[in-house]
Amino acid sequence: MMSGSGFGRFFKTGNLSIINMGERQNIQEMSKSILQEICQSIIEKNDFVYKYANIFCRFSEMPVELFKNNIKEIMTEVEETMKAGKLKEIDKMRTLNNWFVEQEKLLDRQVLHPMDQQCQEMYSLLLRHADKSGSFDTRNPQDFRAFLREVRDNLRVAKSQLEAYSSGEADISVKDNAFTALKEVNNVLKSLKGALNKYLSKIAESAYKIQEEFDQSYNKLLLHAQQSRSFTGQDPEEFKKQLERIRDRHKAAISQIENYLSAADNSEWKKDQVLKMLEKSLSDIKEIEKNLVSLFDIKSHTHKISIEIQQSYAWLCGYADQSLFFDDKEQKKIENDLECIMEKYKRALSYLERYLSGKNKDEVNKLGASQGLEKCLGEIKELERYIDILLCNKLNDNINQTYNNIIEYINQSQ
Repeated sequence: MMSGSGFGRFFKTGNLSIINMGERQNIQEMSKSILQEICQSIIEKNDFVYKYANIFCRFSEMPVELFKNNIKEIMTEVEETMKAGKLKEIDKMRTLNNWFVEQEKLLDRQVLHPMDQQCQEMYSLLLRHADKSGSFDTRNPQDFRAFLREVRDNLRVAKSQLEAYSSGEADISVKDNAFTALKEVNNVLKSLKGALNKYLSKIAESAYKIQEEFDQSYNKLLLHAQQSRSFTGQDPEEFKKQLERIRDRHKAAISQIENYLSAADNSEWKKDQVLKMLEKSLSDIKEIEKNLVSLFDIKSHTHKISIEIQQSYAWLCGYADQSLFFDDKEQKKIENDLECIMEKYKRALSYLERYLSGKNKDEVNKLGASQGLEKCLGEIKELERYIDILLCNKLNDNINQTYNNIIEYINQSQ
């Protein structure tokens, strides 16, 4: 006997429609069609993801080879499901499709959009420095700008293709082409930017090296400003003003170089003039520093010679008083020679001290005084040698005399 309960799972009382076998078949056909579409979408995305596995693997922090193997396994499973029409796998296929969609979003967010932004920034930078193209590229400024426009147009086409794919107007092959074009544009712009940076770095390095040398010399001279009369003939205030003028000229040149490096002013002629100005400022400050170094050398040399002369003088004075060894004539000669040498030494030293203090800057007289000081040292050393020989001879005479006296005494005793 058939009861109503046996048909309960097909219909209920009320106004619900009854699903007949034809409708069920239509639903199954629709489900199969949906499954086919999902699987096909996965296969297309799978090929794209596999092609760029070295990028996609970073999103899941997975080694690239392991990531590729997983993608292959997914492909195999999807193809089997698609071929067999396994409707019970439709939810799993939806989940896989959603995962691929999410991977594409990550690609857009973490790679494509930043790359697009980077391309725009590099394009803008290169366009600002286009007038310098002859220094870092084979093209002249006009041709360089035309080339940049071509690159920009390629970038716009790639962006347009990506937008068409995102809106569903194009398949994933269009996105693949756009990604390839975007990478090519990025590589071209990176190469040009690298050449530009290398050129600008060379200019900057040259300018900042000059600046470093200038600052060291400037600070050194400023430290010795109170002694300026001794090496420039200027009073300290006038000397400081001169240094400030050179420094201001140097700062203005550095500012112009910075404008060139930032593309605020791309004039090649002005850049060349500014570099010459920097070198001139450094040359001026170095010339003053040379005078200071020369002054220190003179001071050091004068001090060294003075010490030697004074040491020799003290030694000679000690022996000149030893009347036991010298007769009156010899002693008088030594005293006169020593006095004459010391008078010449004092005159030379006095002039050099006036020169070093800045009171007298006559170079000819300074040279004469330096030579005079050297001559005094030579003369006093010669006097030392004379006394050494004299003392040695007298000592030998005394020894011989004593020896002869001893021999005579012995002979008499016998």
